[in-house]
Amino acid sequence: GVNTMEAIEIKEILREILGEVKNDSVLSPEQASEFLGINLNKIYELCHADDFPSARIGRKWVIIKDELIKWILEEGKKQKQEERALTAQLFRRSG
Repeated sequence: GVNTMEAIEIKEILREILGEVKNDSVLSPEQASEFLGINLNKIYELCHADDFPSARIGRKWVIIKDELIKWILEEGKKQKQEERALTAQLFRRSG
C-alpha cells in the first residue's frame, strides 16, 4: 500500500501537474458524465478502474479530457477486436 507521506507527495505532484493544465483540459465527474452522455454513477465506477484516466485529489476525482478521449478510442479498438474474435469463433463452429 501507499504510506501517508507517499500519499501526500502524490497529491502535491498532482496539484502541480493539474495547476499547469488548462481548466478545460480537466473534467469533474459531472462534466465527464455530460461529455460522454453516461450516468454519473458509471463515471465514478470507471474512476476506480486502473486503466481509466482519472486521479483522486483529496476527496475529489478529476479526469484528464485528452486522456479520456484516448481511453475511449482504445476501448473501441478492444471491443472491435473482441467482436471479430467472437465472430471468427462462431464461423469456425458452424463451418
